[in-house]
Amino acid sequence: MDGLTAIEIIESSKKTHENWLDYFVKNPQALAWKEHENVGDIEHHRKCIKDYEQVIKEFKQLEAQLNELTDQLKDVTAVAGILQEANVQLKAEVYSRTANKQKKEINK
Repeated sequence: MDGLTAIEIIESSKKTHENWLDYFVKNPQALAWKEHENVGDIEHHRKCIKDYEQVIKEFKQLEAQLNELTDQLKDVTAVAGILQEANVQLKAEVYSRTANKQKKEINK
């Protein structure tokens, strides 16, 4: 499962429970087989599926919030770049005016 996102991992686990649920619904007699006693019953699989769906929903909400924050950060970064350039220009203007003022005083 290397390289999968958290949502993909959870969806894969959810799918396992869906497969077992489908199997037991189609083969209810299998619930009594000793080889399946550690797999869980129908209600166990339904609960796991429901829980996974909740986790997936919450992850997707967090992902949307993260994307929104990322967009906002890009906007802030762009504004910061503009302000930084304005600051550089302002410093250059102040330096230039100060230098010109000093030249005028020297030439008096």
